[in-house]
Amino acid sequence: MQQQTVVRRKHERLRYLYRNGDVAGVLFSLLYHIVNRFTRVMVFKPSVVAAPALVYAHLDRLRSYRHGLFGAAELLPYAGDPANDLSREFLEYAAAQGDTCYAIFDGDTLASYCWNSNRPTLIERNLYMNYRSGYLYRYKEYTRPSHRGRRLGSYNHAESLRHFATSDVRGFAGYVEVDNYIQYRTLERLNHRFPGFIVVLGRGPTPWIWHSPRARAWGFRVVSSAPSEHSLSSGS
Repeated sequence: MQQQTVVRRKHERLRYLYRNGDVAGVLFSLLYHIVNRFTRVMVFKPSVVAAPALVYAHLDRLRSYRHGLFGAAELLPYAGDPANDLSREFLEYAAAQGDTCYAIFDGDTLASYCWNSNRPTLIERNLYMNYRSGYLYRYKEYTRPSHRGRRLGSYNHAESLRHFATSDVRGFAGYVEVDNYIQYRTLERLNHRFPGFIVVLGRGPTPWIWHSPRARAWGFRVVSSAPSEHSLSSGS
């Protein structure tokens, strides 16, 4: 079942690439994945949106859904369903981090979710994303396959931005890999800016990492060891 879900998601991704990136987009994505079979090459585009930048067209669209902020322990009952893409190991990690989840429920079904962190966050293996203090890092955005096409991810983003706008949070920070057209287009619609890019090369414990000047100016860093706290500037 889980293998079928992965295959279906890959097929959906290729169809989207063809519709939105034409043949060139499909070829770029295939080349990107082929290269990564031999070595790790990752190109990230940091993204940032200020808390006041609400996308009002995406607000108040969830009246038939239950939605709000949840802790990792509250989502444990949903970890057994492969369609939720939510493992117990991940929930243990999120709980240890103190991360929270803005989730959308359709009845008893977990339809869409995204996680929020105010700490440097694991990308994969030994790679961590650092970002400017005062911003929340949004990661692991996901919509259940049966609920895709309803723009739940966009509505989740807008509603959670409204939720945090009343606190001291200055906005959301995140990143998108260059071949992830779906996520890039979604963030574009939600008024995100993309300051520069970050390149990671190599699979070892200390890969080569390069940050463009704009990414550095916005306080984005990818580091190859777990940072104990934010080490970034709080500049404008």
